[in-house]
Amino acid sequence: MEGQDSVELRFAVDPTPSGRARSYLAATTGWYHFHTPDSGDPDWALAERLIQEPGAISRLSVARVNEALRSMAAARH
Repeated sequence: MEGQDSVELRFAVDPTPSGRARSYLAATTGWYHFHTPDSGDPDWALAERLIQEPGAISRLSVARVNEALRSMAAARH
């Protein structure tokens, strides 16, 4: 998905127990395109880490998704 594209999933779930929260993970397939800024110096240290360190891309991706989710939650309140 690109830019302002979105998808909405709806399904029935049991009520969330008091004091708990739910999160969801969707397994998807497709092609991934990495978007990089058009300006600024390249982060060669990060690039090297992502290439050499097993699982580094996944950990960075999860961290950035969690950051985006926190920003979205904060914007709602």
